[in-house]
Amino acid sequence: MIKLIILVIISAINPVVQDTAGVINSNLQVGIISSKLLLEDKGQAAAQPISVSPQAYFDYLSTLSYDSQSSGLANIFRDQVEESTLGYVSGTAILRINMQRIMGSGGEGAVDHDHSLRIGAVSINIDDTSSDPIDVIEIRGSDGF
Repeated sequence: MIKLIILVIISAINPVVQDTAGVINSNLQVGIISSKLLLEDKGQAAAQPISVSPQAYFDYLSTLSYDSQSSGLANIFRDQVEESTLGYVSGTAILRINMQRIMGSGGEGAVDHDHSLRIGAVSINIDDTSSDPIDVIEIRGSDGF
């Protein structure tokens, strides 16, 4: 998962993996980059193709909080051999969860992760209290996904 930061003033920083999305201080804002399907979420900022501010570009590329999405998606990537990891934001928390089981979109049981890894996203339902995933479901559609 690619981390995304915006520095307002260039100064000495110690790079760290943040677990909080949003403004950290007056010089630093943190997020994670969205996969293509998450960029297409209706809640996402409109694409900014040319001549935009760093803030507008950051806002466009950042993964929206699960609560702000219209589609309930999470990024998925392979962090280690045979281990898929979900990356999503809940509130201001950046969550990275190792996944062993993804359910098929047609109600079938567990499916191979390859399709989800290829498109970089899965559909999720999360627990309102813990923000842990309850259901992780592959995305299949008529547009080739």
